Amino acid sequence: MLKTLKATSVVMLLSLVLAVAGCSGTAQPSESAGKKAAVKSGGPGRYVLVDENSGAKIVATVPATTDDEDIAKLESWRQAARAVAPADFVAQNELVREPQGDGPVSYVLVETDNTDGTKLSQTFSLRIVTDEGEQVSYQDFGNATTVFFNAFNASGQGYDLQQQFNDWSNSDAVQSSAMPGAKAKTIYVSAKVPTSIKSVWIDNRQMTKE
Repeated sequence: MLKTLKATSVVMLLSLVLAVAGCSGTAQPSESAGKKAAVKSGGPGRYVLVDENSGAKIVATVPATTDDEDIAKLESWRQAARAVAPADFVAQNELVREPQGDGPVSYVLVETDNTDGTKLSQTFSLRIVTDEGEQVSYQDFGNATTVFFNAFNASGQGYDLQQQFNDWSNSDAVQSSAMPGAKAKTIYVSAKVPTSIKSVWIDNRQMTKE
């Protein structure tokens, strides 16, 4: 009888050990557990961010060109402002002077699709980080248009241009915000052209390349 009890105890103990070992084997976390997926980035192209607050999809085209109608208009206004502004105004405002020889400024087009969103979606700032670690900051459409408006005003001879520009810049063609159910697009501009594109940040949030 004693031998039977001992044998039974041994079998039960072995079963318990095997069960525990089996459970601990299945509970082991994978090496990648807890690690975030790498953000795809680098080079020119389209960069995407989903606004967690509203649910809107924000797409930045980096760099953008004058193939876009509104960027073409903004560049033509920039050139017009540069042509009529006094020399001292041009010297103090980088957007109407050509800091890299006679080269262009840099544009980024930001499009917001908030058709399925639940709240207002709005963008405020954009930066590009280069491969060399430099941060290139972009001015939003409102700041850029203020510079051009002031250039026309400072010229003393650009009243008609000032009024035409004011009518266009205050239209609904370019907006930095989109109400729920709406779409919008805005333009960011920098007097400095990035030498390379390592990552794109909008409102201090990194965007993912498509």
